[in-house]
Amino acid sequence: MRPETISNSSRCTFLDCQYKYFLEYIVRLSPKEEPHYFIWGSLVHNMSEGLELEFPLANVLAILTEWAHTFYPEQTHEQVDAMIGALPYVRRGHQLRWHNDPERYELLATEQVFELPLPNGIIFKGKIDRVERDTVLERIQIRERKTAARTGLSYTSALQLDSQAKGYVCAGQQALGFNLDTIMFDVFKKPCVPQRPTETDQAYYERIQERYVSQAATLFERYPIRYTASQLEIYLFDLTQVSDQICRCYDEGYWAKHHPKNRHGGCPYFQICAKEMDIDEMLQLPQFTIRDEVHPELDNKNELDWTKYTHLL
Repeated sequence: MRPETISNSSRCTFLDCQYKYFLEYIVRLSPKEEPHYFIWGSLVHNMSEGLELEFPLANVLAILTEWAHTFYPEQTHEQVDAMIGALPYVRRGHQLRWHNDPERYELLATEQVFELPLPNGIIFKGKIDRVERDTVLERIQIRERKTAARTGLSYTSALQLDSQAKGYVCAGQQALGFNLDTIMFDVFKKPCVPQRPTETDQAYYERIQERYVSQAATLFERYPIRYTASQLEIYLFDLTQVSDQICRCYDEGYWAKHHPKNRHGGCPYFQICAKEMDIDEMLQLPQFTIRDEVHPELDNKNELDWTKYTHLL
């Protein structure tokens, strides 16, 4: 079916490689296994969301354990339990670093899904982590959680150019109706503690637990970025142009391939691309699954549904 929606992730995928976009958003292939660092980021994100919804920490950890054992079957229970066991220390470190958060920031919306029509009729879709009011600076802003191994000048420079952030601010204004122009990145840094060759997962995450509390001042950072009306207008123009290009590729049935040799982490679809498989052959590959949702980042089946646990509030 001709594309009717676009997300910032699908925009970036198309600009990276048209054929990768075809596989991921037209065929709807998804790798069955996520990299380990995605799992950790997902757990940190879900813990923060559950606490914002005022679930008790003990219940959040129990819910996360049940969800992760189901959603990440390739991970052993010991691996999952070790990661979840470190989360209270992440929370404690975050509280130590930003101890005045409860008084300063008023929650206005959390995990807010948006749909913003573009001039060409394509719908821009996404989900914003949090909208809040900063009572000190007297402004409404978006807060976006990030996990990162390294920060510094290159990281902050990349945040300034982050197209996703511009898209969220546009949607916050035009789709959700908030008077805002700022996004604050709430960065949970990874302690970069290498796991020793003979070290168990439990022992490894116990060392991480200690690091999050003792080095809270360096492991949690925030970067507020403000966008001008001109920057947001340019982003929406670009998004519209890219969605037009996607529709053109679909109509013409041609998706250009682009696989640079030094692609970070490799491309999960390289085997398909190199062997020029047809769709039937693709669907037989055991390492992939076919999803119903067009955009994997918005696939509700892959997310923790907190509404199922409201009885635990």
